[in-house]
Amino acid sequence: MEPIISPWFIYLLGIIDATKAVFWTFGILGMIALMVLLVIHIVEKAMDEMSDEGKKGILTGLRASLVMSLLLLPAIFVPSKNTIIAMYVADNITPNNVEKALEVGQDFKNEIKKDILDLIEGVNKAKDGEE
Repeated sequence: MEPIISPWFIYLLGIIDATKAVFWTFGILGMIALMVLLVIHIVEKAMDEMSDEGKKGILTGLRASLVMSLLLLPAIFVPSKNTIIAMYVADNITPNNVEKALEVGQDFKNEIKKDILDLIEGVNKAKDGEE
């Protein structure tokens, strides 16, 4: 029998918030490093006393910081767990499914109603037998 919801989907829902936290953390650290390295680069360029090795190191750090900063994009655009659940539900709720659920609910309500009426009838018969 095919499961209604894949266990892998449930697993992915469980790790989505942690994944977003990692993206946010590295993205913000990258932005901070990018700003610090840019300030260093501007100051060193103004002093114009930097060696070629120092310039290469700063440029490499700037590139790495920029790549880390780009991790903010998935952190922003990856939906939250609740949004993913809402999207899944919205995708799977169809008029046919709603109609079928209403029919099953109506049948269930009728069965409960019948059981309650049988119980009341049984209590009334028992009372009549006692009197």
